[in-house]
Amino acid sequence: MQDAAVASAVTSPKRFVERKRVLIVDDNVTLASILRRFLNRRGYSVSVAGTLHSARELCRMMIPSVVISDYNLPDGNGLTLLDELRAAGFCGKILLMTAYDTEWLASEAICRGASAFLCKPVPLDTLATLIGA
Repeated sequence: MQDAAVASAVTSPKRFVERKRVLIVDDNVTLASILRRFLNRRGYSVSVAGTLHSARELCRMMIPSVVISDYNLPDGNGLTLLDELRAAGFCGKILLMTAYDTEWLASEAICRGASAFLCKPVPLDTLATLIGA
């Protein structure tokens, strides 16, 4: 069921419109707000989810061009979302970030299809470069 929700969002090509859409998945409200404002100023349409469940719901309503996800979420982790998106055919960039930098996690994220693995706090200029802002 969860894969179907993500798949339905990813397989509707007509839903790509004017501005690049970014989905931020992070339960840190302050960080998510900073990232949202930063990306909005650069012309991105930004949605924010604080949980894995909310991210899945937003994927039903919009097709993000870029997903920026925290690893540790209240109801799961960013690797699960990464796996679901890639399994559903999502070709956009997926950036995984965490405050807990480990070599294993970085390696695992990249092997599973993450475009980048970032350590918090993420420098905004690095983020802009990675997503093409």
